[in-house]
Amino acid sequence: MLAESELGPFGSGASPFIAVNLYGVAHIVYRGGDFGTYQIHHAYNLLPGDTAWQHENISTPNGNDFSAQLVVDDFNTLHLLASGNDGFGFPPHAYYFKKPDAGNWSSPELTTGNGAGWGTSLFIDNHGNAHILWEETSGNIYTGNIFYASNRTGAWVSDSLFCDGKSYGGNLVLDENGFGHALLFNGNTFDTEEILALHSPQPITDVKNDEENPPPQFSLLQNYPNPFNPTTTIRFTLPESRFTSLKIYDIFGKEVATLMNEILPAGNYERNWDATNFPSGMYFYRLTSGQFSQTRKLLLLK
Repeated sequence: MLAESELGPFGSGASPFIAVNLYGVAHIVYRGGDFGTYQIHHAYNLLPGDTAWQHENISTPNGNDFSAQLVVDDFNTLHLLASGNDGFGFPPHAYYFKKPDAGNWSSPELTTGNGAGWGTSLFIDNHGNAHILWEETSGNIYTGNIFYASNRTGAWVSDSLFCDGKSYGGNLVLDENGFGHALLFNGNTFDTEEILALHSPQPITDVKNDEENPPPQFSLLQNYPNPFNPTTTIRFTLPESRFTSLKIYDIFGKEVATLMNEILPAGNYERNWDATNFPSGMYFYRLTSGQFSQTRKLLLLK
């Protein structure tokens, strides 16, 4: 159990959503708190399989937040879509956040523009752009219209996707060529209920190779596995070509191994460290590339 909570009228601790990063670390978001002040709670562990859960609350301008979707991208950046309103009868809104690896959550960004609705699906493309579906409402009533929104132009732009007055829910993915694919629930009590599959007639995001689309930021990821014996993998990303070094240090700060010391182009990298000939204990690995430098801990257990 992540956290004990008493169920309010709509269920505190409800609507859980889970995502797992490249190293198997779980992140769970869910509705927590009390009715009238519901927030999205984020629970995560520091190591794969760890049972010592960390917790934080994530706030939006909404008075209550009821549901959230979470995605972890290839750079271990967290992307969150949280939906809520200011009370019964008030229009709902969906807000987007992101949190880079070893960074902080960004400020909330309104995704629904001048409209009112609940976010139902979040997808992150290979450029780090967010794409969502949201259900329109009028007061507390769903209109049956589905909208699409994205920040791929640098600002959130929303447009109608399927507005027949009887479509609900929705799930969205983009394929490797940038085409969008959506599933919607369609129908009402007077019609046959169906699942609709929609496909974009053209790509909705650019597709570029790694040289044309280098990683957006420096990133040194946590090694995996950790603790380890005797080998572990260290991954990192470079947004530009630089002379780069990756070195291992013992608890006293003495350099004990050099895994990389050369000029590298922009891209994603991984290096393995074989610690067969090293004693158990805490070590540190440091990535230095130009003016960027970051250090992380790793634990060798034999």
